[in-house]
Amino acid sequence: MAEQMQIQLEVIDCPICGIGESREVLRARDLKLFCPGEFRLVACHRCGLIYMNPRPAAADMGRYYPAHYWAPPPPSEAPPYLDAGMRRTLAALVRDYPGGRVLDVGCGIGRIPALMRERGLQAMGLEPYEHACQIAREHYGVEAVNAFLRDADLPEGSFDAVTMFDVLEHVHDPLGDLRQVHSLLRPGGALFVKVPNIASLQAELCGKWWYCLDIPRHLLHFSPRSLRQALKAAGFARVNCAAVPDSVGALVFETTVVYRLRDWLLARRGVEVAPAEGQTVGEVLEGEVYAGVPWQAKRVFRWLVRNVFYAPLAVENLVGRSVELLAVARR
Repeated sequence: MAEQMQIQLEVIDCPICGIGESREVLRARDLKLFCPGEFRLVACHRCGLIYMNPRPAAADMGRYYPAHYWAPPPPSEAPPYLDAGMRRTLAALVRDYPGGRVLDVGCGIGRIPALMRERGLQAMGLEPYEHACQIAREHYGVEAVNAFLRDADLPEGSFDAVTMFDVLEHVHDPLGDLRQVHSLLRPGGALFVKVPNIASLQAELCGKWWYCLDIPRHLLHFSPRSLRQALKAAGFARVNCAAVPDSVGALVFETTVVYRLRDWLLARRGVEVAPAEGQTVGEVLEGEVYAGVPWQAKRVFRWLVRNVFYAPLAVENLVGRSVELLAVARR
């Protein structure tokens, strides 16, 4: 982790509309993996996109994704959790493109392409991190191409649909990637994009503690307006974008509260968390946080946060301001 301190950050204009005028929204640290540094988020005056500025260069981003970030599933793996956006997408793919050819951009360790194949789709994955691709191939038997979208040697017009689940917020050149996807689609093809909703109620309430900020891995933070503008700027004429009501909001809020409490306890005890190379956060925090709290009490607390404390916020699912956005853009 020490070498991450030496990373030079680059100052950029808005990745969507290209203007440099913006205002600072907040400054935050990495609450998930404890990578060092504080990072600044700004909001574009024209399109409203919230983005990290300055940010690490693309060549340095691999340092924020240690190998354990792509942990393989346990031998007795339960079926992967699918949020509402994923469920809707899989249903639409099977309905509109039965047996069709689908590319899952940012496939990670390959769970989603594997599920697509079980539903009769011809699915393959694209993933820039070799460790994740290796797990996808060996554990799920998924055809996973190890490349960034801009570097992938994929023929134009070769896919019926492309999916980007929780991916677009990670990329340095969103318009370039979306235009590349546009070229990969056949006429009548569709792109399905799912991202966290920075305009959700809990994002506004929790601020720099919100779990889905995931700084510094999330470079971009979309609202329905900015995601719609990005897709249209990339050449998609028919775009439908909306927040998706789902119980995942309670899980996100639960993790946000736990991270906030953990950060408070560490600060109170004066504990500096700095994982060494190859060391997980769990290993560093062993015995430092909640050590004397019985596991039963931890489970009760998490249940209360998810089912009682979150209850007033659940209105976000009723007023169109839930934590995830799903956009369908058709060529």
